[in-house]
Amino acid sequence: MRKAVLLYNPLSGRRHVRRVANVEAALAVLRQAGVEATLEPTRGQADTPGQARQAIVEGCDTILACGGDGTIHDVLQGMVGSQLKGGLGGTLGGLTGKNPSGNSPVDALGGLFGKKKKQLGRRGVA
Repeated sequence: MRKAVLLYNPLSGRRHVRRVANVEAALAVLRQAGVEATLEPTRGQADTPGQARQAIVEGCDTILACGGDGTIHDVLQGMVGSQLKGGLGGTLGGLTGKNPSGNSPVDALGGLFGKKKKQLGRRGVA
């Protein structure tokens, strides 16, 4: 992973301040690992696939979709047909603050850096 974008849904869930803090912490983890990473809020269902496509055009080799099932779906629609390798799709509850087990962003991203994979919620793992 060299260049990544975290596309997150700013309207997902109820704890807005905590959610933003969690995705910013995840961004810091990526940057500390030497990844050129950016954080970008999704702009809506119709625009999110285009945001993912634009990230690919700009050289991202990893796209992290942070939000619920709708966000994941919209991001993956933008990745369909691309030559992207190493892209990630899943419900990353540990990043958005939705995971009841309380994984920190560091724990949630551990699987991406060769550490033990962790369950991040009902639907996804890193």
